Amino acid sequence: MKEYRLYLFDFDGTLADSARSLVSVYRAGFEEIGRTFADEMAYVYMHMSLSETARQAGIIDKDEYIRFALKINDALDYPENLAAIDFFPESKAVVSSLHKAGKKLSVVSGNTEKHIRLILQSQGIEGLFDGVVGAVAERRPKPYPDPLLAGLALYPDIKKEDAVYIGDSEQDMVAAKAAGIDGILIDRSRRGKECPDGVISSLEELLGPIQKGR
Repeated sequence: MKEYRLYLFDFDGTLADSARSLVSVYRAGFEEIGRTFADEMAYVYMHMSLSETARQAGIIDKDEYIRFALKINDALDYPENLAAIDFFPESKAVVSSLHKAGKKLSVVSGNTEKHIRLILQSQGIEGLFDGVVGAVAERRPKPYPDPLLAGLALYPDIKKEDAVYIGDSEQDMVAAKAAGIDGILIDRSRRGKECPDGVISSLEELLGPIQKGR
């Protein structure tokens, strides 16, 4: 793994352990349109765009989808759901260390910018990030490269070879490749085991190249 100037982070499952919160969020969305929801599907849907989630669930009626999407977006910011989100143990320390090392940091996520900023504010680390790129209707979601390209556009002086995207799903890696930058997959299930190239089991591993260079 090399040292980069720009670190773009996915949010859910990468910086934040939001799966527990998303169970309630998705349940609210499905109940809004009179459909049942299996809690374990939250772990599947959290790696999809909302439009892809709707397709997978067979929500094809436009009005039904609008009601579903609006409820999801509202439920994300319910106080009880915000309170159910925890950062992974190493997230804050790693982000702080990267910032102190002079690295540029942004979040690029399929979640909404408002939601992400609320969480970053609650953790007291919003100021460590230069920007937050969240989902918007006019931009294609991951695995298209569009969100990452929007993130890169915040840094016109940084070359693509000096940027990396860290995410927890295969679609994150597909998006990084399509955007022309390196991708690092975080797979915490491999904690303590040897990981293949391009895979880490803790965000702490991002600091290795920086610490070696000191």
